[in-house]
Amino acid sequence: MTPLNWTRYRFWTDSDDYRPIKFPPPGPYWCSGSREGRKGNEWCIVAYFPVGSKLKKFWPEAKDIQHEEAYCPQFTSRFPRPDWYKGDGQESKNERIVDEKQV
Repeated sequence: MTPLNWTRYRFWTDSDDYRPIKFPPPGPYWCSGSREGRKGNEWCIVAYFPVGSKLKKFWPEAKDIQHEEAYCPQFTSRFPRPDWYKGDGQESKNERIVDEKQV
C-alpha cells in the first residue's frame, strides 16, 4: 500500500490576497470560497502539502485549520491541476484512479 505522504489542508485567511506569501508552495492550492469576516473578506483555501512541510511558512495568517492525511493531491474538475504545479509524477497515477471512480 502507498504511504500517506501528503496532508490536505482546508483553512481560512483574512488577507487581502489569498495567495501564499512565498511562491511556489510545495503543493497545489485553490481558493474554494469566501465569506464576509470582521476585517473584510475571508478566503477558504484548500492546499496539499508533503508531510512535514509547514503551512504557516506560506500562509502565516491561516486560521480555522483542518487537515487530513492523503496519498497525493487529487485533481478534479473543481480542483484542477494548476498550470504551475509539476508535482513528482506519483499523483498522476492516482489521479487517473480517482477520475475513473468518479465516472
